[in-house]
Amino acid sequence: MAVPLLERLAADAALQEEVDAASQRVVADQAPAVRSSINGVVPAEADAALRDILGRLPGLGSPTVTAVTLAGGADSRRPRPVIEANGQLTNAALHYRDGAIEALEAAFPEHRDVGVWIPEDVADRMGVTVGDAVQVGLDFPAGAAEQTRAWTQVAGVYATAEQSRLPATGDRDTWVTERGDLPGDPARPGQGLPLLVADRDTFDSLALAIEMRPMWLADQTLVQDPTPEQARAAAAAVLELMSAAAQQGTDVARATAEVLPTHVRMAVGSGIPDIVERAADTARLTGRQAGQTAWAGFALGLVSVATASVLLQRSRRVEGELMTGLGIKPQSVAAMAGTEAVLPVLLASRSVPPRLA
Repeated sequence: MAVPLLERLAADAALQEEVDAASQRVVADQAPAVRSSINGVVPAEADAALRDILGRLPGLGSPTVTAVTLAGGADSRRPRPVIEANGQLTNAALHYRDGAIEALEAAFPEHRDVGVWIPEDVADRMGVTVGDAVQVGLDFPAGAAEQTRAWTQVAGVYATAEQSRLPATGDRDTWVTERGDLPGDPARPGQGLPLLVADRDTFDSLALAIEMRPMWLADQTLVQDPTPEQARAAAAAVLELMSAAAQQGTDVARATAEVLPTHVRMAVGSGIPDIVERAADTARLTGRQAGQTAWAGFALGLVSVATASVLLQRSRRVEGELMTGLGIKPQSVAAMAGTEAVLPVLLASRSVPPRLA
C-alpha cells in the first residue's frame, strides 16, 4: 500500500501548493475562485435564480454579490457618476455589496432604511445630513450636453478609513472583493471615487433611472483545504458553467435574458481548472518517482533475501553432511533445507509494489 499512499499524499500536497500560490493572484481567471459577471442591472428574480445556480456548484462557497459603477476618466467616453445637492457637485459612485448596508447600520445608528450612504467629507461639502434629498446621476464627457439625474435621500453618513475611500468599519472584504473593482477618480489618479453605498433595491432603481449599466459581480472561492476530489469536481462544474453561460436555452441563459436594459451573457472567469490540471501533472510526476523508488527498494530487497539464503544454505552444509553421515536420507535433508527457504521467498513476494505485483 506504500505507493498509493505516497501518490495520495503527493496529490494533496501538489493541490495545496497550487492553491496557495494562486491565492496571491488578484486576477479572477488565475485565482482559486470563480467570478461571474454581468454588465447590466440584474432584477431580483434573475438575481435569485443565478445565486441558486452558483450556490449549487460543488467545492465552492456561496456567492457574494457586488454591484459596481463603471466610472469614466477625464479622457474617457464613459460618463462620470456624480452626486449633487445645494448647488454642489461631486464625483461619486453608486455601490452595492451583500452585507454592506448591515455593516453600516451596525456602526452608524442614525440612518434611514432606504437611500444612499455618503462619506462624511462629501456630506459636509454639500451641506446635507441624514434624510436630506440629493440627486445622483451621470455627466457625459466634455462637449456633450447630456446628463442624467434621479432623486434619492441620504440614508446615512459614514466615516472613511484613513487614506481610503472605504468606510471605517469592517475589513476590505466587507466592501469589495478586489481593489480594482472600485471606480477610480479621474481628478485624482490612483485614488478611488467616494462611494454611495446603497441597498439593492435603491441601487437598481437609481441605475435604471440614470441610464447606468453597472457591473454585477458574483464571487465564490474554493473551499478551504480542498481534497483533490473536491477540486476536480469544482473544476468540472466551472467548465460546465462557462459552457452554459455561452449557450442559449440553459438556466443561466434564461436568467440573464432578464437583465436590463438589454439582455447580455454572463461571463465566467476562474483559475480553478488550470490549478487542478497543474496539480495533477505534479502529482503524476511525483507518483512516477515514488514508483521508481519502490522498484529500487524491491530490487534491493531481493538481493538481500538471495544473499541471506545463500549464507543460510552454506551454514547448513556441514550440518547436512553430518545428518547424512548419521543415516538420514539425502532427500529428507534436502526437504528440510527447502522448508527453511520458504520464509525468505514469502517475505520477498510481500515486498512487491502493489501496482506492479
